Amino acid sequence: MGVGMAGVEASSTPGAIAAVGSLGSSIYGGRRALQQFPSQPALMPGPFLAGGWSEVSADQDFQTLVNVFNYATLVMPELNANAKSPGGTMELCEARSQVVAGMNYFLSLSPDCADPNVQPKNITVYQSLDGQYEITALAGF
Repeated sequence: MGVGMAGVEASSTPGAIAAVGSLGSSIYGGRRALQQFPSQPALMPGPFLAGGWSEVSADQDFQTLVNVFNYATLVMPELNANAKSPGGTMELCEARSQVVAGMNYFLSLSPDCADPNVQPKNITVYQSLDGQYEITALAGF
């Protein structure tokens, strides 16, 4: 018998079972194949935070944002403004979404998104899995 790794005796007989703690041998006497892992794990494209808010592209998700905004204007008609309305029309300054048991949509609206002196009106709308909408938060009204 020879001395293996860490002073543990290992059998030099082919096919013999190696002593506990010896490295490089299997119960069949052959070398163990080590699976090679890449040095860096594969990363998901773009910034992603599970359960966090994600920016919504008005170009790609236009119809979804229209549906959310239309619901909000049914509940709060003052959002459905035109040039003759007090405060004028509203611009969409920011839109975000969050996956929950359904979807949360955050809309930030303002008469002038570029003017830091104008406080935006923020609305959070929840869409349930069956497609029903509900306003869950309002700010700036």
